[in-house]
Amino acid sequence: MRGKLIYLDNLKVVLTLVVIFHHVGQAYAATGGFWPYMVPPEQGIGWVGRTFGINSGYLMALFFLMSGYFLPSSWDRRAGKGFVTNKLTHLGLPLLLGVLVLVPMVFFLYYEKYSGNPPLGWWGYYTRIYLGFGVPPDGFKAVPVGIPQVNFGWLWYVEHLLVYSLLYALVRRSGAGGRTPFPQVRAGFPLIVGQCCVIAVLTVIVRRQYPIDHWIPLLGCIQVEPAHLPLYLVSFLTGMAARRQDWIAAMPKTAGYLSLTLALLMAAPRMLQPWLPRSIGAAIHTSWDVYESFMAVFFCWGLLVLFRECFDAERPLLRRAGRLTFAAYILHVPIVVAWQYGVGENLSAVPQVRFFLVLLLSIGTTFAAASILKKIPVVRELLG
Repeated sequence: MRGKLIYLDNLKVVLTLVVIFHHVGQAYAATGGFWPYMVPPEQGIGWVGRTFGINSGYLMALFFLMSGYFLPSSWDRRAGKGFVTNKLTHLGLPLLLGVLVLVPMVFFLYYEKYSGNPPLGWWGYYTRIYLGFGVPPDGFKAVPVGIPQVNFGWLWYVEHLLVYSLLYALVRRSGAGGRTPFPQVRAGFPLIVGQCCVIAVLTVIVRRQYPIDHWIPLLGCIQVEPAHLPLYLVSFLTGMAARRQDWIAAMPKTAGYLSLTLALLMAAPRMLQPWLPRSIGAAIHTSWDVYESFMAVFFCWGLLVLFRECFDAERPLLRRAGRLTFAAYILHVPIVVAWQYGVGENLSAVPQVRFFLVLLLSIGTTFAAASILKKIPVVRELLG
């Protein structure tokens, strides 16, 4: 078992670095969604923006797949109240920290610089705008959202994990889950294609109503982007089935490497778009719902097999970083935004230089902060 976990830990480190890359890049290339710091459009970095359509699919899908993979064994170890208490502690409490402290810090910076509203100071913003207590300033402009501005921000992923874990506990406690609710399927390329098809069909249906980057408060409190929900939810369920049926260990190398090759071939036109005929870009755009679904799943299985075969060795630096990935995910956005504001044009007027500078500073500071905080016993217990 330990050998299996090493490559997954190493993969989590790489995915966390890609998450930081993605959020650093959002200041330098618009995604269509909100980000609290932006350079002028003429200073945008085209190649960074072209990675977003690739990252937004496989990145979180693979996080969800691995989270689903570990969920059944977490129940088996604790079961009942022990499982629920563990999830409420290790997911719920960091979520509260985020929504009450970290997310408003990020939104406050945006309010002060970009909103066009009168400055209120931290406490005035936090109570009157973020929490929605009291009276807003005269002529308040609801940018990016109205009052109150309370939301989970980038921690929507942690919120989803908590909700899915509690639902899983409910099913298992009811006895309806049994040993496994999934049909027995052999690991191989047909399994991968089948997952692609299920996600693609559901994605096409959902995106008729909900476009990409449109978020809704499901049941009033669950922060959801419906456009990617089929990809993430099916990936999570696939991870659960993979644990019970040992799909990750049993997936043939040929199937994994074929998946990775196809994913890279599908990603290439996105990255090379400025140099390709417009007809190719138009065709991909027209079929994007299906295209993204297949590319994301191919990347997921391709990377899982690649790391299983080539990156299963334990290295001291990777081992230490692997223990910090969850804490790094929780902490990274305020650190990224702080560096984006702090660097600005102070150190270089060249966007490419600023991007890489902010990226390196953000990675180093995020993991250093996670390491320092986890030396505190209470925080270490909280963030695992």
